[in-house]
Amino acid sequence: MQGEDLGARTIAQRLGWEKLTPVQQWMLDSVLGLEPAAEGELQPVRKTQADRWATHLAAARQFHAREGHLARRS
Repeated sequence: MQGEDLGARTIAQRLGWEKLTPVQQWMLDSVLGLEPAAEGELQPVRKTQADRWATHLAAARQFHAREGHLARRS
């Protein structure tokens, strides 16, 4: 969404739960139903630049197939 990987953001919030303020923890729990990462839950593997490029290229191809263009509209 708006260039941010929401899955990665969610994982980061869960893994860094203790760094969040109580209000942030409450909002994630109450609004989104997220909980702190379980003990021993693994950190996600960091993506290489090539992995990120491949993800963005796939997204651009999907957009082009759906919309018929890659032009940015304002």
